Amino acid sequence: TGNIDSNVPGVTEQKVSSSECGPGVNIYAPGTSIMSATSITNRFTDGPYPFEVDSEHRICNIGGTSMAAPQVAGLGACILQLNPAFTPAQLQEFIFDNSLKGQLSDSAQPDNYTSSNNILGGPNRYLFQPFNNPYVLQIKNT
Repeated sequence: TGNIDSNVPGVTEQKVSSSECGPGVNIYAPGTSIMSATSITNRFTDGPYPFEVDSEHRICNIGGTSMAAPQVAGLGACILQLNPAFTPAQLQEFIFDNSLKGQLSDSAQPDNYTSSNNILGGPNRYLFQPFNNPYVLQIKNT
């Protein structure tokens, strides 16, 4: 999973320069400025949980592929709840088929190492969560 940054004004989604890329990265997901849980002893700039839910844990704003990969895994978990018989290959196919293609800023030159945001020949595939549409998931007789 590659990490994208869509916080750049006037620029389409782009790979963050610190993210892996190339043909081995098969999907990109948001991974920049993600709110995450952390312990009270950590190396991040953190803050208390809202409403003082738990004084033993804090929240922080971090980024990287470590924040992008759980988004893909979480979507996979939702899909498996609806399709528990899916094989790993079917799950991957569903995620890839529902991804957005051509959404990432890219030079389209697999050997252009001058741009730190180039995906270097990897698939221009952006994670898409299809469950926001009320017609995607219909409960029987409703």
